[in-house]
Amino acid sequence: MERYANLFISFSLLFLFLNYSLFVCKSMASSLQLNHDQINIMANLSKSLFPNSYHNWNTSDPNPCLWDRVTCSAGTSTVVTGLSLSNLSIPTAANVGDFFSILCRLDTLQNLDFSQNYIAMIPDSFFSNCTGLSGLKSLDLSSNELTGPVRNFSSFASLETLDLSYNSLQGTVETQLSSLSKLKSLNLGSNFLIGTIPTFIVDGRRVAVFEELVLSHNQFTGTIPSEIFEYENLTMLDLRGNSLSGTIPEEIEKLSNLKTLTLCTNQLTGKVPATLSNITTLFHFAADGNNLTGNIPSITKFFGFLDLSYNNLSGEIPSDLLASPNLEYVDLSGNRLGGAIPTNLSTRLHRLRLSGNLLSGVIPTSIGKLSKLAHLKLDHNNLYSEIPSQLGNCSNLELLDLSSNALYGELPKEIGNLQKLEVLALQTNNLSGEIPVEMHELQSLYRLNLSSNSFTGEILPTISNFQQLAFIALQHNKFYGSIPYSVNGLESLNELYLGSNYFNGSIPSSLGDLRYLEILDLSCNNFSGNVPDSLSFMNRLIELVLSYNNLSGHLDLSRFLPSVNVVTIGNKDLIVLKGSTESNSPENGVFVTNDSSKRKILVALAVVSSFVAGFSVSFFMSSLTWKFLIRKQAADVQDEDNLSDLNIRNNLQMVQRLRRFHERYYLGQLTTAT
Repeated sequence: MERYANLFISFSLLFLFLNYSLFVCKSMASSLQLNHDQINIMANLSKSLFPNSYHNWNTSDPNPCLWDRVTCSAGTSTVVTGLSLSNLSIPTAANVGDFFSILCRLDTLQNLDFSQNYIAMIPDSFFSNCTGLSGLKSLDLSSNELTGPVRNFSSFASLETLDLSYNSLQGTVETQLSSLSKLKSLNLGSNFLIGTIPTFIVDGRRVAVFEELVLSHNQFTGTIPSEIFEYENLTMLDLRGNSLSGTIPEEIEKLSNLKTLTLCTNQLTGKVPATLSNITTLFHFAADGNNLTGNIPSITKFFGFLDLSYNNLSGEIPSDLLASPNLEYVDLSGNRLGGAIPTNLSTRLHRLRLSGNLLSGVIPTSIGKLSKLAHLKLDHNNLYSEIPSQLGNCSNLELLDLSSNALYGELPKEIGNLQKLEVLALQTNNLSGEIPVEMHELQSLYRLNLSSNSFTGEILPTISNFQQLAFIALQHNKFYGSIPYSVNGLESLNELYLGSNYFNGSIPSSLGDLRYLEILDLSCNNFSGNVPDSLSFMNRLIELVLSYNNLSGHLDLSRFLPSVNVVTIGNKDLIVLKGSTESNSPENGVFVTNDSSKRKILVALAVVSSFVAGFSVSFFMSSLTWKFLIRKQAADVQDEDNLSDLNIRNNLQMVQRLRRFHERYYLGQLTTAT
């Protein structure tokens, strides 16, 4: 009792302290009183922006310093210094013209955030004649619907941060920003800007104070200008998603304060400059999706993030490339790298992707020391080894893809230690033996692909432990025995591929309990007996493949939904009823469907025609759709690569989400058709 009494006293004191702190904060805010002119300006701002009480901006208090989204500061007098009007869904129909006109009278304003609204037009006078905001330091107009060229910002000589990203700005960038000699951070990403990379000359000299320059996802062409290396204070340079050509200059080392360099998805050629290793501050380097060639130099001494995937790099991976003590993320997928995987690996590695190369040799046992490793992709190489038992020490693994290699031997029982594993892809290898019972401990498993190997044994009743499994591919192996009735415990299952094995016995009626199942492939086995009626009750089913078994009895296709394709060829004793007719499946061809087959063919042709026509339209609209998706997704996906907020606002988060979708849904999809 004494312990509970002490806890009660402690919580009571904490409650009193928090309430007192809140009271003090409110009292301090209440003590901030604006002069009469600023009170009038703020009142008029509110009325101009929300004339019909349409707002999420609380402006009812007589003291504007107590309004939401308003920052005031007290010096010799109390003044408004900041307005944050982000994400208020302000439409172009609002009186934004009056708003910006009134705003120009608020001469103490230092920070203005008008992002994530639906503004398509801002008056010319705001850009060319808003002398009242000459002291503005930060302006954020990102994620609106602004069109036309980048405006002349001659009224904002004090600007240090300018964000115009995620709009529809067009044209070139030349002298419009020439008056911004104090600019430290500029983000023009995700627009439709053209021309060469601007170099921002002010009063006959280049802006040397730049710290962050983001020009990503536009239509800039030409080479990376050497003048950009004069920005000695630059910590971030993001040029990805353009059409830049030429090489990455060796002079890049002049940017001695650079932390993030992003050049991906351009048309860059040549070698990766070895001088990158001289930038001791460089943490993040990404140049994926280009046409870079040659060997990879040892550049990662200070790196935490390296992405050179989908280039034409060749040679062996340097023995120390993956060993940097800071290294957390490496992606070298989609190149022509050969030789062995280095054994010296950073223990901080979180993601290691080496898929789609020419790597040979063994999977190094040192991977077992990577306790933080979450994603390991070594697929589509020429690796020839057993799967090391040490992989079981990687307790944080969520994705393990070793598919399309020449791996042999049995699955180590230690794989059952990977309690966080969501995707296991081992298809298209030479693996054999039975599945270890320890694998049934993988409660988080979402996708399992063991197809095209030489696995044997039965499916154990404990398969129902996989409550999260949505995809199982076991086809093209040597599994035998019957399907256990406990399979109905896989309540999340969407696709089940058991074709080309030695399964026998009857098809369990419990399969009909899988209400989310869309594809069921039981082909090329030794199943016998009737096809259970329960399969026709599956509302999500779109494809049922029963071909080349020993099934018998009658199968009434009219029981299935019209959208279901049923394949029955190769069952000589199975009588297929199609409405008022019946036939023996070997005489029917490959696909046997219900009475609406002809209608479905016409519908399919119509769908194909619509797709062809729609593709042209979707191609035209793709840029707008892409911008919309980025904008919607960037709000609710956490950054996983420790980049700055400015870089996150460009679409890195969207790319990561698409990659995660690929890993969880698409991985191994192509092999299921074989």
